[in-house]
Amino acid sequence: MSDPVMSVIAIVGRQRGRVEACLRSLLAQNAVPSMEIILVDCAPEGTPPIALADREQVRILRGAPGREFGEMRALAVGAARAPIVAFIEEHCVAHPGWAEAILAGHAEGWSGVGGEIHNGNPGRGLSDVILAISFTPWMAPATRGAQVLLPGNNTSYRRDVLLHFGEELPRLLLSEPLLQWRLAAQGQRLLLEPRMRFSHTNETRLTTICRGFYLWNRCFGAARADLLRWSWGHRAARLLAAPLVPWVRAARLVVFGVRRRRDLLGRYVRALPAVIVAESYAITGQIVGMLMGPGAAPVQFVDYEVGSYRTPGDLA
Repeated sequence: MSDPVMSVIAIVGRQRGRVEACLRSLLAQNAVPSMEIILVDCAPEGTPPIALADREQVRILRGAPGREFGEMRALAVGAARAPIVAFIEEHCVAHPGWAEAILAGHAEGWSGVGGEIHNGNPGRGLSDVILAISFTPWMAPATRGAQVLLPGNNTSYRRDVLLHFGEELPRLLLSEPLLQWRLAAQGQRLLLEPRMRFSHTNETRLTTICRGFYLWNRCFGAARADLLRWSWGHRAARLLAAPLVPWVRAARLVVFGVRRRRDLLGRYVRALPAVIVAESYAITGQIVGMLMGPGAAPVQFVDYEVGSYRTPGDLA
């Protein structure tokens, strides 16, 4: 295989059915002859092998137990052989033309390219609500243009731009908004490209999303306070405002439904109590991280991201 033009990176675990669906969608891309696919496998010993992983384009890296999510992503960036690295979550499926849209965007000079998100499990439990509260700016139909923020864990970047961050890269790849804010501050350009379409399988249960929101936000809260060098006065102000955050975010969801998704507005309104609970876990995670650091959350987030239940057929 000649040197690839793009390295696609996914962190994968014991949910082999999801991994196979994701990998199958990548291998079906027209641009696959120009791609390498790096799977960082953090499944327990004895887990069945990954179907289709014997293809020429696929490389397997072992994610040792106890490694953090951002650390494994950075490991894959270091091992990548292409100038463009594209991340995709193992519970996502790339639509036809996904890879070509990424390459076309970077050929125009953009440092990062993110895509249009579709629901991979619509109508199941809280899936539609969670998609809206997590990915509102990038839901279909998206508008092409420059953005400050692109979809976390599912965006592509120039590899040299990422490597520039050195030892900070693992932490930035776990708390990706910080990475993208840094890039924007440096004058790097980020593109939202609707032709880069993919489906995201969302959590369906309140308990699952509460755990995920808490873990990720604890990591994010700690990293943001540390890397942005927040004073204790600034942290105190954030603490005082925290009780309002879930209510503000719930109100934004209703406004979004009125403006863009009237077909789902009733479902959003009925789910408002669950939204307030989930967003309360999120802001609690941020406050705990801001005041006490990330703790074990960066490692625990790995199990949530690649091991938690999302659809029937997943391992419990």
